[in-house]
Amino acid sequence: MTYDEYLTTADRHNVACECLLTCLDDAHTSKEDGEKLLAEVYYLTGYIAEGSINYGLYHLVIKKGLFQASQDVTKLNIGPGKLFLTYCYHIEKHKFKDNLDILINLGEDEFGKSTPAISQLTKLTETIKKNRLFSRWTTNYRYVAPPYSDSQEIRDFLNDCQKLKNAIRSLTKQGT
Repeated sequence: MTYDEYLTTADRHNVACECLLTCLDDAHTSKEDGEKLLAEVYYLTGYIAEGSINYGLYHLVIKKGLFQASQDVTKLNIGPGKLFLTYCYHIEKHKFKDNLDILINLGEDEFGKSTPAISQLTKLTETIKKNRLFSRWTTNYRYVAPPYSDSQEIRDFLNDCQKLKNAIRSLTKQGT
């Protein structure tokens, strides 16, 4: 797998979420089926965030010359030192909430704090980290009921993750 497949996957999950929400809005969808659809939207939305963040991380470490774009993503092993980032700990274990901080730091280091893309991503990060659905998301939600209260809360989470994906896409287009 190459790093750009993370963003492709995030885009694919985004389309799936939009389709699931369209089904949910269908008047013929039962309450029980609607709850299942919402649970799936929540689960996939976490992967939109994760895929986008992972893509951004790989893009920036490649830009810094710390990793090669042609390498398999599982070969990521940077540090210890000022930057510690490995596939086995940070990516494979779904540490994307922590990885978001690493992404911000890498972006600030590469482009400066005052660039519009970094400012937008930093502001969005502050907002999304306050979202309880973001902070509680785990891969275990493929098996258990997620902690949301209503459809709007899920839609807001999806919207925040879509904004995050777009902000990361904008950041990675800087200087290319």
